[in-house]
Amino acid sequence: METLQTLRHGWKRAVADGEKKGIMVVGKRTNVEYTNEALASDDDVKALAASGGKLFRSDAEDYFLYSRGAEDWPHIPDFVVGRRAYDNWLVDHAYHDAKVDLIDASSTVLALHLTGKDGNKAGHEKGPDNDWNIKALNPATGKVVYNAEWDNGHTDHCPFFTRRHGAAIAVQVRSHHARPLGRSLPREVYSPDEHAMAAPSVPAPAAPDPAAVAAAQAAVAAALPPPAATPPSPPSPPPPALAESAQAPTPKELFSREMAKEKGVKGDGVMPAKGLACGMIANMFTTFIDKTKDERKISAQMAVLKAYQRLRAHGVQAWVFTKSDDWAAKAEAHDVIAVRQFATNQHGTPLLSHMYKHVANVTEDTCGKNKDVVFDAYANGDIVFTKGLVDTLVQVRKGWGREIASGARKGVMVVGKRTNVEYHSQNLDSDDAVIKLSKEGKEFQSDAEDYFLFSRGSRNWDMMPNFVVGRRAYDNWLVDNSHHDDAMDVIDASSTVLALHLTAADGNKAGHKKGADNDHNINAINPVTKKRVHGGEWNHGRTDNGHFFTRHHGGKVVVHIRSGQAGSRKLPVAVSQR
Repeated sequence: METLQTLRHGWKRAVADGEKKGIMVVGKRTNVEYTNEALASDDDVKALAASGGKLFRSDAEDYFLYSRGAEDWPHIPDFVVGRRAYDNWLVDHAYHDAKVDLIDASSTVLALHLTGKDGNKAGHEKGPDNDWNIKALNPATGKVVYNAEWDNGHTDHCPFFTRRHGAAIAVQVRSHHARPLGRSLPREVYSPDEHAMAAPSVPAPAAPDPAAVAAAQAAVAAALPPPAATPPSPPSPPPPALAESAQAPTPKELFSREMAKEKGVKGDGVMPAKGLACGMIANMFTTFIDKTKDERKISAQMAVLKAYQRLRAHGVQAWVFTKSDDWAAKAEAHDVIAVRQFATNQHGTPLLSHMYKHVANVTEDTCGKNKDVVFDAYANGDIVFTKGLVDTLVQVRKGWGREIASGARKGVMVVGKRTNVEYHSQNLDSDDAVIKLSKEGKEFQSDAEDYFLFSRGSRNWDMMPNFVVGRRAYDNWLVDNSHHDDAMDVIDASSTVLALHLTAADGNKAGHKKGADNDHNINAINPVTKKRVHGGEWNHGRTDNGHFFTRHHGGKVVVHIRSGQAGSRKLPVAVSQR
């Protein structure tokens, strides 16, 4: 109960506000040979555990506590209890759900397994339905479950864990799992500094006095900021062990600390990205194919780095998310920020929403909030842009800046068609060379978008399905979703932004090729509807469905209304139409 009360207090606001769908609490069990000892009280249980109990493995979970509403039970396989695999699947499933926080309570919850004659692995014994769970159908994929669906299913994979701190229960970040997922603690959660947690002067009592527990929890609650409408009052003095961390850190502060640790910065300083430039009009990020024997693809990715290096002088900061030491070094040599730790699906394919959140968090932590509109954008790793991209964004920002700042519009999305060209390592060391090569190419279809520019703050990335990049359907979903958002404007920039697709051996429809996770996006769950995405969610997902479109007129970029798509929308007064 102590653990659950602490967690309920810490996550209550985040769940109520929709910031989080809920939490899952799991933990290791303690095995003890049971020979009918009397267990009439908690003290009896603790005494038996101390007399010969042994903490069991992290992949053998026996209890699963969910806050109500955290799991969508109709969408999990028809597992049976008492048989193998379902425990790890449940933990792995919560691990990959960006809206659920997974907490390892092994250190504060005693789960005593009373071992009888069937031993400690009864669920693995042979029986008529022993393999039921490993042959169950996953309703999200329509396929039989497989090993990769539980490879992050140990208690040790939980992004957060509980510990006793004096008489109180605290929660800490397990950074090597929380960081790649972009997780941070809600601001109300009590999490003392690591040095305070490890202090030998604070012993962990075997059976804390209930009155002391209540007093300590009250001190933690009193140290949290009061609601805005309530005048602040002097907090009760916290116990000595809690004094250094009485004020719970905000998620952004926790993110800063984690980034500082990752980059080796002392104290609370932040060095989140080598060479990050502030005051840019756009942050463009991409992913590369880390391991390929296709020389054309390697050459294309190098051309992309060179193009981004040129764009940096015009106000674009580029990022590449890569696990490769080689590509990270090449990126940094071209003034492109390399991000080495990021969230993926079980096949290692990057999650789109995590990248958008990471770039926004790092730039705002380092540079502060931009007073003007700034764009965050994903683009495929084989797309080369010219300065025409920046010229278009400058005009869009001039036209929509006041509308967004005043709250009249939530934001804008800029997309466009790409131009395909067969690439055989031609020299692309200048914008002129890119434009010249594009003359040999052909504009591709309107439902194959490869870049997505959003004004920062226009999207809640936590309310988007867990799409991965490089696979079909997510591009059309993004456009359709913004098309139907009354507070958003979608701009088709096909005529003023050259997005040159350097076609290599994998062709022009690589995202439609069969692979282990080819259907990941069309099987994703929409967190708004809590159902699998469907064709109706991308039927207005073409560039032609943009409410507005750009054109060149007299050497400058102008914007026009697209009749039949804009509905009741009107161009902002500041937009140049001629």
